[in-house]
Amino acid sequence: MKKHQKRQSIPYKTVFVSLFLFVIAVLMVSCEAQSLVGNWRGDGADTVYHSLPVTTAEVTTATTTAPPVTTSVATTTVPTTTAPPVTTAPLPPPTPYYNPLTGLPCSASEAAARPLAFCVKEATGGVIGRADLVIEAPTEASATRLALLKAGGAALWGEVTVASTRPYLAALSHDFFAISVYRGTSDLDRESASFLYNTVDVSETPVKEKDPEALMAAIKAASYQTTVAGSILLPYTLSDIGAGVPPQEGSSTYVSVAFSQGATTSFTYDTLAGCYTMRSSSALSSAEGGLPTFTNLVILFHDATRRISKDGVELTLDTNLGGTGYYVASGGHQRILWRRDPVTSRLYITDTDGVPLVLARGKTYVGMTTFEYREALILN
Repeated sequence: MKKHQKRQSIPYKTVFVSLFLFVIAVLMVSCEAQSLVGNWRGDGADTVYHSLPVTTAEVTTATTTAPPVTTSVATTTVPTTTAPPVTTAPLPPPTPYYNPLTGLPCSASEAAARPLAFCVKEATGGVIGRADLVIEAPTEASATRLALLKAGGAALWGEVTVASTRPYLAALSHDFFAISVYRGTSDLDRESASFLYNTVDVSETPVKEKDPEALMAAIKAASYQTTVAGSILLPYTLSDIGAGVPPQEGSSTYVSVAFSQGATTSFTYDTLAGCYTMRSSSALSSAEGGLPTFTNLVILFHDATRRISKDGVELTLDTNLGGTGYYVASGGHQRILWRRDPVTSRLYITDTDGVPLVLARGKTYVGMTTFEYREALILN
């Protein structure tokens, strides 16, 4: 027989206390939950996380002043350099123009002007000295003629009295691209140069005397070229500036050129001036204006023929066959050759080896004489 255990009853006091503690616990849990949404404030020791908006009055933000940032830059000592003073280089001198006949500096208008050749029986030393190049050739009756060549030389028309010319004188003037100005030819105009070369024969085309503008008007009316395009093809070449080798075959401080038994022209060398002074000539009328001087002397020997005309004996020099001669400069001389090209008719003057002759820059005298007077030439 089972023995029945006696059921023990729970006292009401105990139940009440337990219920009270349960309520308290629930309340505490509830308060803790509300504090998490911001309704609970601790005593300052608690760490509370607020998810609700926080007002400025509630939060005091500690202001932290950041320490100044110091940038360390490596200091490089750059030496102070004083810029050199700016100097303006002087402008180079303007390029000079050169006379087509002498190779010496001249004006732009003179360098571009075609030379004129005035044929005269005689002229003063001053007028001859103003020419760039002088050609002297014999005529009959123991006389000579001069052709005074000057680039842009219309002004000489006011200072000279032109005379009759000879075809061989006009031919050599043409070799320097000059326009010959003269008054008729020999033997009552039987010989003429106008059909071969650019010429102004004032006996056929009257030009007002001593009027350069009238002369240029006559030249333009003839439709002749009045300018030099580039440079003139001379029978020789001119040396570079400051260069040039003087003739070395012999000494020549005195020169005498014979044209006939009664006509000679002489020169003396001035060592200090480096030029030859013309002291005598059948065409040198006086020393008015000073004696003319030349840097170069060129003597050319020609074959010659003579014929009888009603005016007497007429002399003609052959300018086509070629020949020999001498070049004189700087107190010395050398033998030379001359020839004319059969196709172009251009004149060439060379040394004895056929090398083109090189003349010093300056004024030049050209003496055209005959072979029969070659032995009468004085060079010493």
